[in-house]
Formats: sequence, C-alpha cells, structure tokens
Amino acid sequence: MSLSEEHVLDRLRALAREELEMKPDEIARVGPDTLLVEGLQLDSLRQVVLVTSIEGQFGFELTHEDRDRLVALRTVGDLVRLIRERASPA
Repeated sequence: MSLSEEHVLDRLRALAREELEMKPDEIARVGPDTLLVEGLQLDSLRQVVLVTSIEGQFGFELTHEDRDRLVALRTVGDLVRLIRERASPA
C-alpha cells in the first residue's frame, strides 16, 4: 500500500511540531509549495533531526544517494515525493 501525498504531508507536519518544535501557526502554513529550508526553519542540526525522524517515522533508512538528493530538494512537496518513493514497497 502506497502512502498518499496528504498522509505524508500530515506526518511531516506532526514531525515539525514534535521534533522541530514549530508553533501551530507555522505548521499550518506548511504545504507542498513551502520552501524546505526556510519554511521548516532548518539549520544544520534541525536537518539532521528531520532526516532521523523521517527514517524512524516512515521505516526506511536514507541511502547515500538519497542524502545527495536531499541537497537538491527545494520544497516540502519534493521531500514528500522522495518519502513516498522510498516508503513504497518495491
């Protein structure tokens, strides 16, 4: 069973609240077009926290190739697509 875009986005919002300690009004503004680094206020430490949380929440480990792709991601929607791709059964 593949994860819907909305389901992944909802889980990312929950991670932002719980792990990144974002405020409700900030989380409410997070959508597919939100810029990843600016919108989630990601400094280098928060990036590590987010990646680790994603791996635990979605049950996969990001490969070196995935981590290289993360650098090029611009929006939350880009991250959602990567998660859906990696979390889907092969």
